[in-house]
Amino acid sequence: MFESAIEARPDFISVTSFNEWHEGTQIEPAVPAKYGERQYRDYLPLKPDGYLDLSHKWVKEFEAVQAEEQ
Repeated sequence: MFESAIEARPDFISVTSFNEWHEGTQIEPAVPAKYGERQYRDYLPLKPDGYLDLSHKWVKEFEAVQAEEQ
């Protein structure tokens, strides 16, 4: 998704995440845990903060493209 967004050459990109664990759209660190009947999974094979690392990578890529265009 990020790659497609960058290729579209937008002025900015918004990453929207609102702790939607039930949807699987969260990006904050994740570690496996069980609370009663609920079970939270990790991001294997990524590290617990894998999606933050990937977001950082793509932000840097976007910034590089923006710098080239100026």
